[in-house]
Amino acid sequence: MFNLGQLTSFQVGRNYNISWHLAKTPQRQENVKIRLLDYRGNELESERMPLFLGHGVTARQMTSAVQQSVEISFPFECRNCTLLIEKIRAQTNTDNSSLERSCAEVDISDTAPMNCFGNGIWEDKGSSGICQCSHGFSGQYCQYKDDCADDLECGPNGKCVANAIRQDHKSCFCQFGFFGTNCERNCYSSKTLNTEETDEGDRLHWRLVGNQLEIILDFWTTHLHKWIGLGWRPLQIPPSCRLFPQMISSLEQKNVQTSGFSREWLEQPLHPMECVDMIMGSIREGNLLHIEDLYSRDMSSPLRDSLLDGEESLSAAYGLQTGNRTLLMFRRLISEIEPTDHPLGPGKIFLLYAKGESKIGRDEKLKSENDYQWKYHGSESTNRGHIEIEFVNQSQMNQIRVPLIHFDHSTESGHNSDGKDPTKNEDDIAHQLKEKRTSKMKMNKIHHPHYHPH
Repeated sequence: MFNLGQLTSFQVGRNYNISWHLAKTPQRQENVKIRLLDYRGNELESERMPLFLGHGVTARQMTSAVQQSVEISFPFECRNCTLLIEKIRAQTNTDNSSLERSCAEVDISDTAPMNCFGNGIWEDKGSSGICQCSHGFSGQYCQYKDDCADDLECGPNGKCVANAIRQDHKSCFCQFGFFGTNCERNCYSSKTLNTEETDEGDRLHWRLVGNQLEIILDFWTTHLHKWIGLGWRPLQIPPSCRLFPQMISSLEQKNVQTSGFSREWLEQPLHPMECVDMIMGSIREGNLLHIEDLYSRDMSSPLRDSLLDGEESLSAAYGLQTGNRTLLMFRRLISEIEPTDHPLGPGKIFLLYAKGESKIGRDEKLKSENDYQWKYHGSESTNRGHIEIEFVNQSQMNQIRVPLIHFDHSTESGHNSDGKDPTKNEDDIAHQLKEKRTSKMKMNKIHHPHYHPH
């Protein structure tokens, strides 16, 4: 036996509660046996001088392994001894049948001081007494160290639960977004993430990840909010962006006179939904995510980028929904490389946010499975809003190569088939890709005549 440096003192004849943690769920025909060993490792307890459990039962007669605590008393002194607890198979009941074991170094005497194991103050009350435990400790003799005494000690973001992790031990369980012994730590640390809170109490978090921007939407939602979304555009984008995308019809190809666009319409200030690059997502069953990269030309339903000759621009995404909070993360290049995308920096940009209509006051008879479909966010001010925000400043952007595009044309040797390092001409490849997309847009008669963001 090696010395752990922790010696627990007990008094002969006094009752104590002994508890233990089982590493495995107990099965049928598995029991627990308690033994006392002297400093040489020899067993001291015998049928003649047993360790007494509650109700006159001896340690040898203890049965169910499901039981994780028991009241016990020591009938004799044992200095510098070891209390051994073993889970065994009932059929064998031999020393080599032990499935699990745990031990503690103990000192049992007639005159052991009642010091509440150093975790409290003993108040003598004649023939008996009571321990007044220090903060963080509980039990008859303050033998248990807890993480919390009640919900208040887990803060506003947690709950104190007994016996959930260990027997006779209270632990904090934290709400989504928080962790720590007392739920004191925020997952969205200001050391790693920037945060902006909207007037509606929703939160946006973001950080730079190499040449990309990671954005996290952390929104208050109910089961009625079926989606959340985010959109953005440059602050100085001209109203003529409304002309994108303009699909040239067969009539126009034949030079048929049409009404066209009025100059007055083109010069009107932009509505928040016009010319917006968007991300929308829905989460079902807690962690099933559907997310889309969209573009909103006007006050109609946003369209997928792929329908406007664009592409899915996200490099990563995940979604979670717990209680009344919905979290949606996506990651994308800061710069844009196609007309359906807008840059996320540098400098301030126009940003809008929204979530599905809560349908307050709606007739429940109209409820259907289609409620999960993406519908208009409604007129409630708490369902949408817009702000100006700076995700990336110019200094940060200067440290990033633009355009930030990477291609994997390498073989196992890390080079192209012609033997050249593909990273050497990355800018040339990016330029060729943009030229190719520009040509493709012209071929499809889709153009953006007055706004050239690149």
